[in-house]
Amino acid sequence: MIVLLRLKLASWLLGFMLVSIPVSSAAQPDEWLNQRFAKAKSEGCFGKINVFQRVFCNQRFRVGVRVNYPGFGMRTDDGFSGYDVAVAFALGRRLGFDVRIFEVNPATRIPRVNSGFVDVIIATMAHTKTREREVNIIRPAYYSAPAVVYGLKTVRINNDNDISGMQICTTIGHFSNLRLAQSRARVILYDSTSKITNALLSGLCPAAMQDLTFFEWVSRTPDFRARFEEKFRWDTTPWGIGVEQKQGEEWGKVLSHVLAKLHASGELAIIAEQNGISRAYLDQQTVIWKSANCWKEDGSAAPECMDEPFDDEAIN
Repeated sequence: MIVLLRLKLASWLLGFMLVSIPVSSAAQPDEWLNQRFAKAKSEGCFGKINVFQRVFCNQRFRVGVRVNYPGFGMRTDDGFSGYDVAVAFALGRRLGFDVRIFEVNPATRIPRVNSGFVDVIIATMAHTKTREREVNIIRPAYYSAPAVVYGLKTVRINNDNDISGMQICTTIGHFSNLRLAQSRARVILYDSTSKITNALLSGLCPAAMQDLTFFEWVSRTPDFRARFEEKFRWDTTPWGIGVEQKQGEEWGKVLSHVLAKLHASGELAIIAEQNGISRAYLDQQTVIWKSANCWKEDGSAAPECMDEPFDDEAIN
């Protein structure tokens, strides 16, 4: 038994030693990234390891995505689809790692990444100062959108004063729920965006608050478009990818670097268009990250070119 265990261990060690360091699929060699791979390989896979070492040793990473958000994450007969899912696989291609998709929702996404159930969350998460205390949110942003109040065309709503006392549907964990509370709206919380659509169409709520991207999608249906309209907007915020707070620092740096490269190549804008969502913000990011001024001499991404988190703490 001891001999057999030793043989298995020796075989595993030999396999790890022979694993070639992944190489970025970018046209030019990525020395910054290759140095991170070399460091992870030299540190090995034993003992207490951080998230990036775990990902490197497994040659794959687990991604938490929402599966009921049109255009961004949906469950299909073949698996999963949407912008967030496609971004995960784009990161995987650049890193040379396999990708596994797991379902999360606004209530579970942060606990699941901090517990190690998944290695990263790409789940329509607004990057706010409050959330920075809960999870490691990397920059640059991978998307951006404002919060919007949509309502029946027959109901007069011009601003947040008009929703005082009104029944408003939204999702658990949305960063602008505080705005609804301040407006003294009667808030009904759901765990999925599809339930918001149903609540509006059934007449349960005369209005709802959600990201503009969601309403742009559901407004494509003739019935919804005929009955509902945009009333007003709140807070445009960057959307961030999240990694574990305690052991995810190095992993976050790697993802930040690769994400900036994806912006510079224009690949994220193309992915957005392929999934039927607006690419305007991503086209702006492509211009930004193509500039040599956004890259340091060591090849790392310059923080000054990244969007700042939304200051939700200033809302009072």
